[in-house]
Amino acid sequence: MNSRRAFTIIELMIVVAVVAILALTAVVYGPEIVGRRQLEQAAVSVLQDLRRTQSDAMFKRTTRQVEFTVATNSYTYQKSAASSQKVTIGGGVKLVSAAFGSAPTSANVTFDPFGTPSGGGTVVLTGPGGHSIDVTVSPVVGMISMTWY
Repeated sequence: MNSRRAFTIIELMIVVAVVAILALTAVVYGPEIVGRRQLEQAAVSVLQDLRRTQSDAMFKRTTRQVEFTVATNSYTYQKSAASSQKVTIGGGVKLVSAAFGSAPTSANVTFDPFGTPSGGGTVVLTGPGGHSIDVTVSPVVGMISMTWY
């Protein structure tokens, strides 16, 4: 007996419908997912550089500073007493504000040899989809954290 197995037209239509739904979902939600990921990567980079600078200040028993520049969408952190690293935030992510200490216009934070910041503050980043993340440096203890909005 020679029986052939084949797909029915209904089975093929179901497969095409599922693929179409998946493609439509990717087109509609894809840019938002990419935007959120870019925002998250930028915020994690800021968080890690703040922590790196704080750790370096404690390890080398000196002061280290991170300075944020909203106008150029960038920040600079001290790697040593004589060198620093500038990081430009890209991918459609905007550095909206950075304020530290008692002066709301101060866009820099300095860590002392104990890792204590010169003042607490927040860096606000917004992504292409309108989402935002705050990177916060708490005063006194210097804990650095990230919050989604």
